[in-house]
Amino acid sequence: MKKIKAAIIASLIFICSFINAKEKNMREIFNHIVLTYEPVASSELVEKGLSKDYYGAKKAFDGKVETTWVEGVEGDGVDEHIIFYLLFGGSYPSYDEFIDDNKKLEVELTIVNGVAKNKNIYEMNNRVKKAILEVYEARVAIRQIDPWIISKQEPILTTTFVLNLKDDIKPQKFLLRFRPKQKSIDGLGSTFLCIGRLIIKEVYPGTKYKDTGISEIDVNRIDDN
Repeated sequence: MKKIKAAIIASLIFICSFINAKEKNMREIFNHIVLTYEPVASSELVEKGLSKDYYGAKKAFDGKVETTWVEGVEGDGVDEHIIFYLLFGGSYPSYDEFIDDNKKLEVELTIVNGVAKNKNIYEMNNRVKKAILEVYEARVAIRQIDPWIISKQEPILTTTFVLNLKDDIKPQKFLLRFRPKQKSIDGLGSTFLCIGRLIIKEVYPGTKYKDTGISEIDVNRIDDN
Protein backbone atom coordinates (compact mmCIF):
# COMPACT_ATOMS: atom_id res chain seq x y z
CA MET A 1 0.00 0.00 0.00
CA LYS A 2 1.14 3.59 0.59
CA LYS A 3 4.86 3.59 1.31
CA ILE A 4 6.95 6.75 1.00
CA LYS A 5 8.51 6.11 -2.43
CA ALA A 6 5.39 4.50 -3.85
CA ALA A 7 3.31 7.38 -2.53
CA ILE A 8 5.39 9.95 -4.46
CA ILE A 9 5.02 7.98 -7.68
CA ALA A 10 1.31 7.40 -7.07
CA SER A 11 0.74 11.08 -6.37
CA LEU A 12 2.28 12.08 -9.69
CA ILE A 13 0.24 9.49 -11.55
CA PHE A 14 -2.87 10.58 -9.67
CA ILE A 15 -2.45 14.23 -10.67
CA CYS A 16 -2.02 13.32 -14.33
CA SER A 17 -4.89 10.82 -14.35
CA PHE A 18 -7.51 12.79 -12.48
CA ILE A 19 -7.03 16.41 -13.50
CA ASN A 20 -9.72 16.13 -16.19
CA ALA A 21 -12.11 14.28 -13.88
CA LYS A 22 -11.65 16.99 -11.24
CA GLU A 23 -12.65 19.60 -13.81
CA LYS A 24 -15.93 17.90 -14.68
CA ASN A 25 -19.02 19.51 -13.21
CA MET A 26 -21.85 17.55 -11.61
CA ARG A 27 -23.98 17.63 -14.75
CA GLU A 28 -21.22 16.04 -16.83
CA ILE A 29 -20.70 13.41 -14.15
CA PHE A 30 -24.46 12.79 -13.92
CA ASN A 31 -24.75 12.28 -17.69
CA HIS A 32 -21.79 9.91 -17.73
CA ILE A 33 -23.19 7.81 -14.89
CA VAL A 34 -26.81 7.51 -16.11
CA LEU A 35 -25.59 6.65 -19.62
CA THR A 36 -22.89 4.12 -18.70
CA TYR A 37 -23.81 3.07 -15.12
CA GLU A 38 -20.11 3.56 -14.35
CA PRO A 39 -19.13 5.16 -11.02
CA VAL A 40 -16.78 8.13 -10.77
CA ALA A 41 -14.37 8.63 -7.86
CA SER A 42 -12.54 11.72 -6.67
CA SER A 43 -9.34 9.66 -6.56
CA GLU A 44 -8.09 6.11 -7.03
CA LEU A 45 -4.97 4.55 -5.57
CA VAL A 46 -2.33 3.62 -8.14
CA GLU A 47 0.48 1.29 -7.06
CA LYS A 48 3.65 0.41 -8.91
CA GLY A 49 3.40 -2.99 -10.58
CA LEU A 50 -0.40 -3.02 -10.66
CA SER A 51 -2.77 -1.90 -13.39
CA LYS A 52 -3.94 1.71 -13.12
CA ASP A 53 -7.51 0.59 -12.43
CA TYR A 54 -6.60 -2.09 -9.88
CA TYR A 55 -8.20 0.03 -7.14
CA GLY A 56 -10.53 1.90 -9.49
CA ALA A 57 -14.07 3.04 -8.71
CA LYS A 58 -15.55 0.24 -10.84
CA LYS A 59 -14.10 -2.34 -8.45
CA ALA A 60 -16.74 -1.38 -5.87
CA PHE A 61 -19.47 -2.41 -8.33
CA ASP A 62 -18.15 -5.62 -9.86
CA GLY A 63 -19.88 -8.01 -7.45
CA LYS A 64 -16.56 -9.25 -6.05
CA VAL A 65 -15.49 -8.60 -2.45
CA GLU A 66 -11.95 -9.55 -3.48
CA THR A 67 -11.64 -6.26 -5.41
CA THR A 68 -11.85 -2.80 -3.88
CA TRP A 69 -12.10 0.90 -4.66
CA VAL A 70 -9.34 2.60 -2.66
CA GLU A 71 -8.96 6.38 -2.50
CA GLY A 72 -5.66 7.72 -3.78
CA VAL A 73 -4.68 10.74 -1.69
CA GLU A 74 -2.19 11.10 1.13
CA GLY A 75 -3.54 10.44 4.61
CA ASP A 76 -6.79 8.74 5.55
CA GLY A 77 -8.87 9.81 2.54
CA VAL A 78 -11.34 11.92 4.52
CA ASP A 79 -13.55 13.93 2.12
CA GLU A 80 -12.72 11.69 -0.84
CA HIS A 81 -15.84 10.40 -2.54
CA ILE A 82 -17.39 8.01 -5.04
CA ILE A 83 -20.43 8.92 -7.16
CA PHE A 84 -22.76 6.27 -8.55
CA TYR A 85 -26.16 5.50 -10.08
CA LEU A 86 -28.77 5.27 -7.34
CA LEU A 87 -31.86 3.72 -8.91
CA PHE A 88 -30.94 0.26 -10.15
CA GLY A 89 -34.03 -1.94 -10.39
CA GLY A 90 -37.57 -0.95 -11.29
CA SER A 91 -38.68 1.47 -13.97
CA TYR A 92 -37.47 5.02 -14.52
CA PRO A 93 -39.27 7.19 -11.96
CA SER A 94 -41.61 10.00 -12.93
CA TYR A 95 -42.53 13.09 -10.92
CA ASP A 96 -46.15 12.17 -11.62
CA GLU A 97 -45.73 9.16 -9.32
CA PHE A 98 -45.06 11.43 -6.34
CA ILE A 99 -48.11 13.69 -6.36
CA ASP A 100 -49.14 11.86 -3.19
CA ASP A 101 -47.07 13.38 -0.38
CA ASN A 102 -46.83 9.98 1.32
CA LYS A 103 -45.16 8.33 -1.67
CA LYS A 104 -41.37 7.96 -1.36
CA LEU A 105 -38.54 6.39 -3.25
CA GLU A 106 -37.06 3.48 -1.32
CA VAL A 107 -33.54 2.36 -2.06
CA GLU A 108 -31.64 -0.45 -0.36
CA LEU A 109 -27.95 0.37 -0.19
CA THR A 110 -25.53 -2.43 0.69
CA ILE A 111 -21.88 -1.70 1.52
CA VAL A 112 -19.00 -4.10 2.10
CA ASN A 113 -16.59 -1.96 4.07
CA GLY A 114 -12.81 -1.84 3.77
CA VAL A 115 -10.44 -3.98 1.74
CA ALA A 116 -12.41 -7.16 2.34
CA LYS A 117 -10.27 -9.67 0.46
CA ASN A 118 -9.58 -11.37 3.78
CA LYS A 119 -9.69 -10.50 7.48
CA ASN A 120 -5.97 -9.80 7.74
CA ILE A 121 -5.88 -7.33 4.84
CA TYR A 122 -9.13 -5.80 6.08
CA GLU A 123 -7.56 -4.94 9.45
CA MET A 124 -4.33 -3.65 7.91
CA ASN A 125 -6.16 -0.93 5.94
CA ASN A 126 -8.58 1.83 6.94
CA ARG A 127 -12.31 1.20 6.93
CA VAL A 128 -15.06 3.80 6.67
CA LYS A 129 -16.57 4.71 10.04
CA LYS A 130 -18.85 7.55 8.96
CA ALA A 131 -19.93 8.69 5.51
CA ILE A 132 -22.26 11.30 4.09
CA LEU A 133 -24.47 10.26 1.18
CA GLU A 134 -25.69 13.16 -0.95
CA VAL A 135 -28.56 12.36 -3.32
CA TYR A 136 -28.84 14.41 -6.52
CA GLU A 137 -31.73 14.37 -8.98
CA ALA A 138 -32.23 15.75 -12.48
CA ARG A 139 -34.88 15.60 -15.17
CA VAL A 140 -33.78 13.44 -18.08
CA ALA A 141 -34.70 13.16 -21.72
CA ILE A 142 -34.87 9.71 -23.33
CA ARG A 143 -34.05 10.15 -27.00
CA GLN A 144 -33.50 8.27 -30.24
CA ILE A 145 -30.15 9.89 -30.88
CA ASP A 146 -26.76 9.52 -29.23
CA PRO A 147 -26.54 9.94 -26.28
CA TRP A 148 -29.89 8.25 -25.82
CA ILE A 149 -30.37 9.60 -22.28
CA ILE A 150 -29.25 13.01 -21.03
CA SER A 151 -30.05 15.43 -18.23
CA LYS A 152 -32.28 18.40 -18.97
CA GLN A 153 -30.90 20.47 -16.11
CA GLU A 154 -28.08 20.81 -13.60
CA PRO A 155 -28.59 18.09 -10.93
CA ILE A 156 -29.90 19.43 -7.64
CA LEU A 157 -29.17 18.18 -4.13
CA THR A 158 -32.32 16.37 -3.01
CA THR A 159 -31.41 15.07 0.43
CA THR A 160 -28.48 13.97 2.57
CA PHE A 161 -28.03 10.85 4.70
CA VAL A 162 -25.50 10.18 7.45
CA LEU A 163 -24.25 6.59 7.30
CA ASN A 164 -22.56 5.15 10.38
CA LEU A 165 -20.78 1.96 9.39
CA LYS A 166 -19.75 -0.84 11.69
CA ASP A 167 -16.18 -2.10 11.70
CA ASP A 168 -17.36 -5.36 10.18
CA ILE A 169 -16.25 -7.21 7.06
CA LYS A 170 -19.81 -8.45 6.46
CA PRO A 171 -22.25 -6.58 4.16
CA GLN A 172 -24.14 -3.71 5.81
CA LYS A 173 -27.57 -2.60 4.59
CA PHE A 174 -29.15 0.85 4.74
CA LEU A 175 -32.73 1.72 3.77
CA LEU A 176 -32.90 5.12 2.11
CA ARG A 177 -36.36 6.72 1.91
CA PHE A 178 -36.74 10.10 0.23
CA ARG A 179 -38.94 12.15 -2.07
CA PRO A 180 -37.82 13.98 -5.21
CA LYS A 181 -37.39 17.68 -4.62
CA GLN A 182 -38.98 18.84 -7.87
CA LYS A 183 -42.41 18.40 -9.46
CA SER A 184 -43.72 17.71 -12.92
CA ILE A 185 -43.79 20.86 -15.06
CA ASP A 186 -45.47 21.08 -18.46
CA GLY A 187 -42.94 21.12 -21.28
CA LEU A 188 -40.00 20.00 -19.14
CA GLY A 189 -40.77 16.30 -18.93
CA SER A 190 -41.55 14.17 -15.92
CA THR A 191 -38.86 11.46 -15.97
CA PHE A 192 -35.97 11.91 -13.54
CA LEU A 193 -33.02 9.94 -12.23
CA CYS A 194 -30.82 10.12 -9.14
CA ILE A 195 -27.15 9.65 -8.39
CA GLY A 196 -25.47 9.40 -4.99
CA ARG A 197 -22.19 10.86 -3.79
CA LEU A 198 -20.72 8.89 -0.87
CA ILE A 199 -18.20 11.03 1.02
CA ILE A 200 -15.76 9.57 3.55
CA LYS A 201 -15.93 11.57 6.80
CA GLU A 202 -14.37 9.32 9.47
CA VAL A 203 -12.37 6.09 9.37
CA TYR A 204 -11.40 3.14 11.50
CA PRO A 205 -7.57 3.21 11.32
CA GLY A 206 -5.71 0.32 9.77
CA THR A 207 -2.94 -1.43 11.69
CA LYS A 208 -0.42 -0.86 8.89
CA TYR A 209 -1.73 1.36 6.07
CA LYS A 210 -3.70 4.60 5.78
CA ASP A 211 -5.56 3.57 2.63
CA THR A 212 -9.35 3.68 2.92
CA GLY A 213 -11.37 1.35 0.73
CA ILE A 214 -14.84 0.06 -0.01
CA SER A 215 -15.04 -3.41 -1.52
CA GLU A 216 -18.65 -3.43 -2.69
CA ILE A 217 -21.59 -1.08 -3.11
CA ASP A 218 -24.90 -2.51 -4.23
CA VAL A 219 -27.95 -0.35 -4.93
CA ASN A 220 -31.48 -1.63 -5.46
CA ARG A 221 -34.65 0.40 -5.79
CA ILE A 222 -37.28 -1.56 -3.87
CA ASP A 223 -40.41 0.62 -3.89
CA ASP A 224 -41.04 -0.23 -7.57
CA ASN A 225 -40.20 -3.96 -7.43
